[in-house]
Amino acid sequence: MNIEDLLAINKIDESWGLDGFLGKLKEGIFDQDKYNELKTALLKLDFDNDQHIDRDIIRIIWFIPIFMYRFKEYVADCPSNYDAMREDIEECLANIFGYP
Repeated sequence: MNIEDLLAINKIDESWGLDGFLGKLKEGIFDQDKYNELKTALLKLDFDNDQHIDRDIIRIIWFIPIFMYRFKEYVADCPSNYDAMREDIEECLANIFGYP
């Protein structure tokens, strides 16, 4: 794992905090800039095919699309392309984990 991966992981972890994208989403607030930061951080993660992915990394990323799905109804000003954005996050995770 390189420094870029570590910085991206830190940014993803911060997204779960009160001021992060997911923390704000939990409060019913959609923040486009915070979403962009999260997506960019996910896109920066690059693991070799034979590289073991640490459990703590999996812990902070696997639930993101499910969380977005569950909290959609609580977002006051939900963007019309919200589902497409959630699917973009799912695609980021598929690029990290692969498909079955």
